[in-house]
Amino acid sequence: MPKRTNFKKYNKKLCVDDGEGGWKLRVYHRSANRKTCDRLLIKCGDCHEKIQVYYDDTYGIEIEGVNASIAEWRRVLLPILYPKGDGPSFD
Repeated sequence: MPKRTNFKKYNKKLCVDDGEGGWKLRVYHRSANRKTCDRLLIKCGDCHEKIQVYYDDTYGIEIEGVNASIAEWRRVLLPILYPKGDGPSFD
């Protein structure tokens, strides 16, 4: 898994400029325990809205209660992240 960004510098502050005209997301990581998978809690940069992303190598990814394989999430999300088609290819 790629190395994570150090989010602790700005997670507690609202409205931190991301340099592109928006706000930096506030991201928190929680490691797995016996009952749950690893989790990312992603909060909005300027309000208190949030989503939870649970992930595991064997079960795939669950975003706000929607379970799918990693390949399926790539199929859905990569065109949004790379609209010009210049993103990585996972065929």
